[in-house]
Amino acid sequence: MKYEEMLNICENIRSSNANKKIIVVGDYFLDKYVYINDSDTGVSLYTGKPAYVIQTTRTSPGAAGTVAKNFADLGIGTIYAVGYRGDDGDGFTLEHDLRNLGINTDKLFVLEHFNTPSYTMIMRDSGNGYIEEGEASVQNYRHTNVYDENKLIKAINDPVEDKCPDAIIFLDQLDSEDCGVVTHRMRQQIVHLADKHPNLLIYIDSRRHIADVDDRVIRKCNETEFTKAFSICKQLLLEPCTELSKHSSAPVIVTLGEGGTIMGIGGKLLKVPSLCLQNEIDSRGAGDAFTSGYISAKLTKVPEEDSLIFGNIVAACCVTQIATTGHITIDNVRSIIEQNVK
Repeated sequence: MKYEEMLNICENIRSSNANKKIIVVGDYFLDKYVYINDSDTGVSLYTGKPAYVIQTTRTSPGAAGTVAKNFADLGIGTIYAVGYRGDDGDGFTLEHDLRNLGINTDKLFVLEHFNTPSYTMIMRDSGNGYIEEGEASVQNYRHTNVYDENKLIKAINDPVEDKCPDAIIFLDQLDSEDCGVVTHRMRQQIVHLADKHPNLLIYIDSRRHIADVDDRVIRKCNETEFTKAFSICKQLLLEPCTELSKHSSAPVIVTLGEGGTIMGIGGKLLKVPSLCLQNEIDSRGAGDAFTSGYISAKLTKVPEEDSLIFGNIVAACCVTQIATTGHITIDNVRSIIEQNVK
């Protein structure tokens, strides 16, 4: 793998990306970690069932918030969050955590009668470190109304016109049709953005709707999402990815986990490997980390192959941080490059 090139990208990101501006549009979640120890568990006076004592808690922006957080950790100078949260405690904490990272939340709208989406991870002390016992989530099954869509679209159009961002990233976290930020109408708005701003870097990571995204936008998903979207088996995804890119003016990216990443671009296929890691891994947040690394590298104007490699390296940084979506700085990236790429 390209050792010197990757180190150069680190330095280019450090020196130039402080002046970059990125808009992150999508479903903002709050990730919550709850830590318990069996030795503290008692018995409920009311039910006779276990009464768990929470030792401590930790929160972090999740979903679109994870990508925004990663950009902040990698040194992107200005990040605009566009989405919404509930008028509740989790929403307050989510906005507080984003602001502490220096992320602009002026367009993270507060919706009444809406619960801030969240993932809660139950972390149990195994005696040899904490392990994840289970997960609970709060998700939105309420269709996004036209009024809220209009607010979101205006919140994107205004900074695109006034702030001249270097990139706009869309993240579609929800499987339910039209229940999040990136609705069918929002995907149509992406077409208008591509028409009006042909030089703007537009990128979308979608769990379910990647087949419905305009081909002038960089499209990214993982192999499971790609095969479901195009009704193919995993063994046959190389050819459809290549074929899809023949009629696209922007690349198509599919992450393959330990199998690396492929990109269809101009009817050709690029494939780059993932890092071979010997230590324990946790894949939570890996796709978001890839997005942050790929875009950060791409903003330095390096070739697509180098941006893909760098995205994989940032994802490797993420998966080696257990029970978290990661805190990934350029120093972390340099370290893993020096350990694994030479």
